[in-house]
Amino acid sequence: MNLMYQKIHRRLTVFSTIVAGTILTCVMGLVLLVRVEEYHKNEMERIKNSWLIILSSLQFGNQFDDIWLAQMEAANHLIIYVEENGHPLLFKGAWTPKTDRNILRERAKDIIQGEGLSSHFVPVSAYGSQTQVLEINGDFKDNYYALVSFLPIGKGVRNVYLISGVQNNYLGTWLYFLLMVYICGILGLWGASYFFIGKALQPAQEAEERQKKFIAAASHELRSPLTVINSTLFLLDNGNPEQKKQINYIDTECKRMSRLIGDMLLLYTADSKTWSMKRERLELDSVMIDMYGSFLSLCKEKGIHLKLEIPESPITPITGDRQRIEQVLVILIDNAITYSCPDSSITLKLYSEIGNKTFASELVVVEIADQGSGIPDEIKPYIFDRFYCADYSHSDSDHFGLGLSIAKEIMEMHKGKIHVEDNIPQGSCFKIQLPTYAGSQKCLKIDYK
Repeated sequence: MNLMYQKIHRRLTVFSTIVAGTILTCVMGLVLLVRVEEYHKNEMERIKNSWLIILSSLQFGNQFDDIWLAQMEAANHLIIYVEENGHPLLFKGAWTPKTDRNILRERAKDIIQGEGLSSHFVPVSAYGSQTQVLEINGDFKDNYYALVSFLPIGKGVRNVYLISGVQNNYLGTWLYFLLMVYICGILGLWGASYFFIGKALQPAQEAEERQKKFIAAASHELRSPLTVINSTLFLLDNGNPEQKKQINYIDTECKRMSRLIGDMLLLYTADSKTWSMKRERLELDSVMIDMYGSFLSLCKEKGIHLKLEIPESPITPITGDRQRIEQVLVILIDNAITYSCPDSSITLKLYSEIGNKTFASELVVVEIADQGSGIPDEIKPYIFDRFYCADYSHSDSDHFGLGLSIAKEIMEMHKGKIHVEDNIPQGSCFKIQLPTYAGSQKCLKIDYK
């Protein structure tokens, strides 16, 4: 799977997993809320039932002892504290909560005192009265429900404090189970998405591979007849001026077709990862000087001012393929000359700058700026696409829309970047960034008029 399909595969897998995971999260969250609500409801019913049994026994039964109270506490995980006419019943208790039972009892007393009640409150009804269910927080993140009842007995009143612990262990186990189910669900969604998206992309990838192989095979097959035509063309020249003119036209078209075939084969080798690179120590300042010298006479012929700006001190060398780097520069300079008018300028500039998020270290920058008509903002994102050409009239017969895509491929092989900016006040500026280590240097300018 080539790099483009790998990116599409990963992005679609992430997207589908996020969408399905979001739905799963909502469903699991809803299930959790319902389960928690149901659990608290059942827990409250359990506590109230145990309270009702105990209060009935304490209200209508005159005989109860420590053994009975201990059994009730241990069976229902609660604290029973009884006062008769303000005097506490001497019962040490049989259930030990996380927070001291005396602290919990005092907190319950503080709550009812805040409501204006006290241990001397005498209920009006013969069946007694009681507070609402109270919530008490312990000292160790433990929670409790409490109920205080005031029961009339003879000429006095019996105060009963019932404090029940909330059993959170079941809820914790349920949360742990849901978390495990959720993690397994996400992993399952990721695996299923990766598998099925890969299957869905396979036909498109195979079709593209067949297309690339066809282009490569056709290009190889076309090279031989073009070479024969080009080598034997001038044998037809019999001195006739009109015939010679037509022969020159044929020769020009053969060379154009040969360049197109070469570019297509070059891109094929890049796609198939068979593009060979000779990595060596490369000094870009010397490369820039060579490029300046190569295009100087052509620029003079077209009336274009060619300028070169390089650091006065040598730029730190990079590791790269000189032939490939020169190929990128030739593409960019040739484009700049093509779209420049006479008496305009083209500037070749080399300098270093501090790296950014993409490059952790310093980097070396090459700029090729022209003063042509410029590139509209709406087509800038597409100029590095294959066979894209901004000249919709196709008046430029020497460019097929492959040069910039080849330059981009070469830059990616060198872990570099290439992009275009507006050249103020007019024209375009193509910028190449290659990672290296360099400092700031004073700039030396070379120019001709």
